[in-house]
Amino acid sequence: LDNVRRKSRPELKGLDERELIFMLVKDIFNELDIQSLCHKILQNVAILTRADRCSLFLVQGDKDNPNRCLVSTLFDVSPDSTVEEMHEKEEIRIPWGTGIV
Repeated sequence: LDNVRRKSRPELKGLDERELIFMLVKDIFNELDIQSLCHKILQNVAILTRADRCSLFLVQGDKDNPNRCLVSTLFDVSPDSTVEEMHEKEEIRIPWGTGIV
């Protein structure tokens, strides 16, 4: 049952770095939904780096495309957030060459 249930934030924080990375590798092999997998990866990265939040930006558009931009559908992921919460948010689009901060 422990392999099926997602560990809570306190349980994850109690793991050492090697155990946390092992869990992440298991998730990569077991998770079929890329959005859910990326969300889990960001949560684990936040725990490993002791960050409050993480975001994933992907480049959209070819090098010669004038509308090239950075796009995030996983913005403000925290160790306590859910994939369902991410679906409720609008994607973030930042024009290519513009700073994120």
